[in-house]
Amino acid sequence: MAFVNNLTSLQSAALSALLKSKVNGRETKERLIERFTIGIADQAKKQLETFAGQLLNLALSHRGAITPKELLALLEVKTDGFNYNIDIDILVDLYFKAGEEAEASIDGLKKAASEAVLIPAFDKKDANALAAIYDKFISAANDASANTQMKIKEALARSITEGLSYEQIGDAMRESLQGIIDRDFSYFKTLSHTLSRQCANIAAARRYVVSGAPFVKVVARIDAKTSAICLSMNGRIIPIDHIKRQLDAIGNADTIGAQIRAADLGRSAAILGELPANIGIPPYHFNCRTDVVPYYSSAISETLQTERNGKIVSESFKVDGHYKRGDEIKVYNAERDKTEAKTVRYAAIASDGHTRIVTDETYNHPSAARSYKPPEGNIRAALNSIIMEADGYNPELGLPTGRTIALSSNNMILIFDGDYVLTAFYRQNKKDALSYFERNSVPSTRQKIQQRVIKWVKWIKEFLKSI
Repeated sequence: MAFVNNLTSLQSAALSALLKSKVNGRETKERLIERFTIGIADQAKKQLETFAGQLLNLALSHRGAITPKELLALLEVKTDGFNYNIDIDILVDLYFKAGEEAEASIDGLKKAASEAVLIPAFDKKDANALAAIYDKFISAANDASANTQMKIKEALARSITEGLSYEQIGDAMRESLQGIIDRDFSYFKTLSHTLSRQCANIAAARRYVVSGAPFVKVVARIDAKTSAICLSMNGRIIPIDHIKRQLDAIGNADTIGAQIRAADLGRSAAILGELPANIGIPPYHFNCRTDVVPYYSSAISETLQTERNGKIVSESFKVDGHYKRGDEIKVYNAERDKTEAKTVRYAAIASDGHTRIVTDETYNHPSAARSYKPPEGNIRAALNSIIMEADGYNPELGLPTGRTIALSSNNMILIFDGDYVLTAFYRQNKKDALSYFERNSVPSTRQKIQQRVIKWVKWIKEFLKSI
């Protein structure tokens, strides 16, 4: 690691942070993230404001003594020496606080004192993970310094031109430099928020791994700003082995490029089906607000007989042990604006990573009765082989349904209302199933353009026939 190679010194800083966190225990993880985000952005802003002031003073001190061309050359040399020097030691405090809160959530989920696990406070893997975050931040700050130097030089070249008075040059420089200050403030705010959340989530994930939690569950903040990837990941149950492999990749990365590849922050599209190796621990993108929590469920593997391509085969399914057959659960029905009781048949961890709860209503829904109603084993097979998933759409009304539609490899249509399987039914064949899925899913921009082109081509053909 470029920034922290000495484990002993980092442990010393970490132990110091641990002592401080015991003294000031009321400062939560979220409060530390907020303080770090604003603090880093303010540091960067003040440093750039100070440097901008130095440039202006240097320009004014040479008023009338040198030509604008000579002044530009002088200020460019000065600009080459600018670098952000950001203090990010609060990340150690945050790492410990996030770890403490994770341990508290683990303790709260343990049902018996005999299940308690001794969790080490700080070890070499923690040091490597924390060092990776440090390195990534320092690298980003260095990149920002180089980019800002370039932007300042471009601004100076625009501001310092022949024919302008020194007062006019000063005014032009102030305006241009203020734009760079505002841009860099926004950049460091985004960067510090994202990397502080990554620091907190890595600390929590480390605690979940060493505590023996079998899974983590993704919890996204759902509102108008929630991204497509976070909507698709929300509620997803990820095996702890997947999280452990990602943690090892982050901690063992020996270059910034390897660190970035180990935790992809550049995605925006929804993730359905198999989870990539470098997606699991949030954040999933810049300004991401998603977390993971421990999930203690016995994922019971069951083998059932099911039909595949006209043949009866044995297939393995994962059943979420949180739910048992006959359990009664309360579900809010948006159409009727009331909470209703449903009886659980089973809850499967589907191939999209989400727990999908099948109730008696799944089989009694009118759409299942009108279509090719599948046996129970085939619904499990469908949940085990989801190949497409999208937001539901009512083509007659031209409006989203607020539900999710899925298509499985055995040509079954599944409608999800949150985690619940509202209904499941077959279509006549693969082509019919795909057609139904496309008609009843929210059209993408590409689909909308294709529909518009098809409509216009049809109109042109009809017009040509009429003349």
